[in-house]
Amino acid sequence: MARPLALAEPVVRARRRVDELVGAGLLHPDCQVVFSAKGTGKAPAPLSLYEHQRAAIAAARAGGSYVLTTGTGSGKSLAYMVPIVDRVLRDGSGKGIRAIVVYPMNALANSQVEELDKFLRVGFEETPVRYRRQGYPSEPTSFVRAYRARVVWRGGGPS
Repeated sequence: MARPLALAEPVVRARRRVDELVGAGLLHPDCQVVFSAKGTGKAPAPLSLYEHQRAAIAAARAGGSYVLTTGTGSGKSLAYMVPIVDRVLRDGSGKGIRAIVVYPMNALANSQVEELDKFLRVGFEETPVRYRRQGYPSEPTSFVRAYRARVVWRGGGPS
């Protein structure tokens, strides 16, 4: 069994482009098209990934677990999304739910859907990987009500 991988990069460094990782067999060939910068009237340009993203992709490809801690705007989301998309592309469609991603705030979830849209909807007639955002209903479900009813300690500090 593979050991968990924890990375903490003090400096975020660009190392390899997606097309290089495809060439090395680390990513499915369709990842080269999916994870590229797509502009109007321009040929898609492969993204450059940071070293911590490449290491996370390698850990996921090897079946390992990883925890990633880097600064704001350093590409943590891609370090998790690229391996998910790669796995779905490798396994093919019709296999049911392959990943569940949980975010602590709706604003963050919405921004991540926008990021996924850039990669999985722009430039494709049909998205190569299906995904959807599931929000919370305005009223708690019966499950949530039943769970809340079983909570014994409601805070207020130890006695």
